[in-house]
Amino acid sequence: MATHEQERRLLRLRDFGFNEDIQLGRYNYSHSRNPLLPHAHDDCMEVCYLEKGTQ
Repeated sequence: MATHEQERRLLRLRDFGFNEDIQLGRYNYSHSRNPLLPHAHDDCMEVCYLEKGTQ
């Protein structure tokens, strides 16, 4: 089974000199997970792209 670090990668653009707190994430799950529940992030926009499968 893959570790959490192998399944999920986050890139914080602030670490590269950007003023805004922009984060990009990539998830690579090899098996099914619980459904993503409705949620909100204050002052944030979240975009999810699912290439194949279901979540």
